[in-house]
Amino acid sequence: MPPYNALLTFYFLILGSSSSIIRAYLMIMFNLLSKILNEEIEPKKNFLLSFIIIVIINPILFFSISFQLSFLAVAIIIIIYPLFRIKNKLLSYIFLNFLVYIFMIPIQLYYFKQVPLIGLFLNILFLPLLSLVIGLSFLSIIVSVFNLTIGSLFCYFIELLLFKIIYMLDYILKIKLFNPVISLKINLFSYLLFYFLLFFVIVYIYN
Repeated sequence: MPPYNALLTFYFLILGSSSSIIRAYLMIMFNLLSKILNEEIEPKKNFLLSFIIIVIINPILFFSISFQLSFLAVAIIIIIYPLFRIKNKLLSYIFLNFLVYIFMIPIQLYYFKQVPLIGLFLNILFLPLLSLVIGLSFLSIIVSVFNLTIGSLFCYFIELLLFKIIYMLDYILKIKLFNPVISLKINLFSYLLFYFLLFFVIVYIYN
């Protein structure tokens, strides 16, 4: 196993075995395998393979909320989002978050009976910061192997950054004016009908 594959596997074992982590791990491994074999990376194929493998190994995960949210979000990113070509990077980032947010509404209403409207704003604002935290965490593990002192400094900075993020989130969520919620109960039929119609819309667009 190449060094980066071993590091990725080690990081995966540290993070745990939630469906979203397993999905991400499998997709990255498939991408790396494609590079090793000098084959073209096909995100949709890797996404489907990851889905099939997880469902075969543990079919019960298919009915978990985290599984459905994780795979739905990735499906939107790699299947629906590419249909829209937005050149401006900032607008593209905002639109992607908007797209994911909109398509997540039915599943959130079905399971949680409510959708926080501020969710879109929080995603746009905090996702880059959380991505930075994840990247630095991975880097700190690698650095700690070679120099524990520098690795500890990385950990201190990450902890400080996380505290700041949590403080900002807590402050924003306490302001009720900025935290309106849509409360609506939908049945299983409405929930499935939305995504069933979405599937046909996507097929129509592709054809």
